[in-house]
Amino acid sequence: MLKELLEDFVDSLEYVPNELKRSNIWLDTNRNKLLLKMNGNIEIVEHGKWREYTLKTFFLRPRTKLSECLETQIMENIKGFLLFKKLAQKALTAEDIIHCRNVEIRRILIERFGYEKFLLEMKGIVIHENGDYKLIKLDWHEKEEPIKLIRVKDSSTNRLYLLRVPPNMKTCKEAVAWTFGLNQEEYNPLKET
Repeated sequence: MLKELLEDFVDSLEYVPNELKRSNIWLDTNRNKLLLKMNGNIEIVEHGKWREYTLKTFFLRPRTKLSECLETQIMENIKGFLLFKKLAQKALTAEDIIHCRNVEIRRILIERFGYEKFLLEMKGIVIHENGDYKLIKLDWHEKEEPIKLIRVKDSSTNRLYLLRVPPNMKTCKEAVAWTFGLNQEEYNPLKET
């Protein structure tokens, strides 16, 4: 399964936005020892040294067995990048985006998919608004608690982000404070940067 997913990723590199192609993908984020390069090659630490393989030679050589947990983590990372192909094919759904674990990939996907279309498809309801902030509730599954998102604007780049917050959030200030690990009484910035 991993091999097929990696092959699909390499075949889909043309769809990955240039801003993400500048960085390699750490697939083994716990130990930083497996790296997927944007040219499709794999680098891995073997006996304390980095070795680079093409996708074909990586799967031909005897390799250290990756744990099931690590393989799952690697596949989740790659699946996020494969969503750009679905976007290009106009097959991407808001549901696909909401399940993407990588926040930067999710941000770019939402931006290109369109915020309004995303919120409409997910049936998002703005429950509180304060300046550039919007607290949005998504009733996405009848047997699951609603998802709450805070839409924030990065003042240095003017990019909009949707960050997931706990479902008990009631105000924008409370949700933004939570993203900083604070309660709303502790969160009192003089100026946001």
